[in-house]
Amino acid sequence: MIIFYRSCDSIRWFISSYKKDGISYILDYGAGKLRNSIYLSELGFKVYACDITDQINKIRSLKKSEELYCTIDEKFLVNYRLAFDLIISNYVLNIIKKDYARKEYIRNTYLNLKRSGYLLVEVRKRTKNTPDRCVTAYYQQELDDMILSERFKKVDELSFSKSIVGVYRKDGPLFIAYKKI
Repeated sequence: MIIFYRSCDSIRWFISSYKKDGISYILDYGAGKLRNSIYLSELGFKVYACDITDQINKIRSLKKSEELYCTIDEKFLVNYRLAFDLIISNYVLNIIKKDYARKEYIRNTYLNLKRSGYLLVEVRKRTKNTPDRCVTAYYQQELDDMILSERFKKVDELSFSKSIVGVYRKDGPLFIAYKKI
């Protein structure tokens, strides 16, 4: 098989885990130019691409979008509970400027993952030279705190020269069997 699209490093780094864990349905939440979506689709995953209205309209006009399982306008995602095996988010948190909007985005990932589903988040890495008030870069602990506040459990992390990656698992409410009295 010939792969034509080069995905983010984090996607390629964890690809063997996806297959081993039986991941099939993936949401690329903030799909942008589709490089991760098409790459994963070419590997046989059922990929849903989700982005803001303007970007989704551009995506739907591209011939390569036909390779995707589905495209979703982000404003409608809040109405769904799609139970994805994996949601990927590459550099999306870097462009969401307001705290409440980032929290809503993370909550939306939680609500659209199946129980024990995975969230892979890659963001720009904060360095010693990054201004303190810069909200477009994160330390690993800042990323973890933000994601773990929504009942995720941390599974793994990875650091590249310009980015950090966190992999988290949905830790939903447990089914509790009640005894009839």
